Amino acid sequence: SGSPITTNSSISVEYGGSVNFTATPSSGWEVEKWTLDGNEVSGHTNTSYTLPSVTGNKTVTVKFKKKQAIKVSDWEALRTAVKKASDGDVIEIAKDLTYEFSSTNSSIEVKKNITIKSISGTHTLNANGKGADGGAANAKVQSIFEVNGDKTLTLDHINLTKTEKYAVYVAEDSSLIMSEVTITDCKTKYNAAGIYFNKGKKLMLTGCTIEKCKGKGTNSSGGIDIQEPKEAVTITDTTIQDCEATVNGGGINLNNTQNILCTLKNVTIQRCIATNGGGGGVCVKAGALTITGGSFKENLAV
Repeated sequence: SGSPITTNSSISVEYGGSVNFTATPSSGWEVEKWTLDGNEVSGHTNTSYTLPSVTGNKTVTVKFKKKQAIKVSDWEALRTAVKKASDGDVIEIAKDLTYEFSSTNSSIEVKKNITIKSISGTHTLNANGKGADGGAANAKVQSIFEVNGDKTLTLDHINLTKTEKYAVYVAEDSSLIMSEVTITDCKTKYNAAGIYFNKGKKLMLTGCTIEKCKGKGTNSSGGIDIQEPKEAVTITDTTIQDCEATVNGGGINLNNTQNILCTLKNVTIQRCIATNGGGGGVCVKAGALTITGGSFKENLAV
């Protein structure tokens, strides 16, 4: 009596007792309705349902539906949507968005498995910095997304620009998946102007462009800095160009002491520079990197 039940078959309940049902939707789904003996339980869309005072045979069913995308049209609405998100939520960008210095800083912290994409076409998230070759920006301009808590951020058909720290930071055990994403005109005095992947799990880029991302600090890489990945890194059909590092890896810096599978497939890296280190295009400090197809041209380490 009163114990949670998970089943798709018949169960026995003490006469006059109650039973609690728990529904567990898959990621991206939610409860649409519960029914009792074929009749909808009005207004009840929670993931649990209690059937009281059972005195005969009863049939309880639950129906699921796909979650509706959350549409946002300004920076702070995006921040709020991400903060309130549940695992599996999809957030759609309705237009180009610019950070207007209205909160502590530009960075949006991701703590759930979510997808952020443009409603149609490709919209831009502009952190409102001064660009890769510009001067000092407002101190509130930092990253756009920071992913942590063993969660995965998926970005689809979005442009990220004018950051002053990282476009995307991926913390330990978290993951990043990007499709048709452009990161452009960013700078940093930290690890990498484009993506800093710090002991994360999965990193997958498909059909992306990372360009004009410049490290300005004493130990800054340019486009992507990958530190000790824990699962496979796969970068496919992607272009990295016109990026600069002050030390290693104008295009990509990889430190892979655990020798995790890291693959570049049909990747073009061009006109990238390491001004005081190794690997104008790519620097592999430890471990292996598999390269299939693509091209490296006009890269320079000085």
